[in-house]
Amino acid sequence: MKLLPFIKENRVLVAGFTLPLLLVGLLAYAKTIPDRTIPDPQYKAAYMTQGWSGQGQIKTDIDNNGRLTVSYKKHDTPTPETDLPKARIFIYDPATQTNEEIEIKLTEADGTVTVDALPELDKLTLSSKTTAPDDYLFEPYHYRNHSLVTDIFISNRSYNTPVLTKKSRIIRLPAPSIYYSGNIEFVGWITAEGK
Repeated sequence: MKLLPFIKENRVLVAGFTLPLLLVGLLAYAKTIPDRTIPDPQYKAAYMTQGWSGQGQIKTDIDNNGRLTVSYKKHDTPTPETDLPKARIFIYDPATQTNEEIEIKLTEADGTVTVDALPELDKLTLSSKTTAPDDYLFEPYHYRNHSLVTDIFISNRSYNTPVLTKKSRIIRLPAPSIYYSGNIEFVGWITAEGK
């Protein structure tokens, strides 16, 4: 049986097979448009993960000059048999699409806990605003931008790693190689380096 006569005799059947495939292809193509039309992020993002501890918690703060300070806050009623919290700061570089990991080390002496020096952070200027100067937003976990059509035909998952979003563009950050249990906390946008 030749193909052209078969198509002419079974137009409805052929359309029933090809139109859904064409629709799926069109929707898949439409999902890639934001990646090509929205500019890449220009600023590095810093975020932190830390494990739970009954003794205390590691806190970050950005002062008016954009300097990041890391401190340890003891719980009002600490649980002495638990370890000190372990934490890392991750700096995502959109130019290389990689994470730099900085371990936060705590030193305990005479019942006082201090944070060891973090020279990697001394030359960074950060902004604690939720939105970067180029309008990207950091999200620790991404659950938005799903519709019935995209869930059925394209994607039915949420991102379990942090993402950068701008309008409809979503950039998945690389999963940290060492991930401590606990929430991902946004630290800030790096607006300048080397000062």
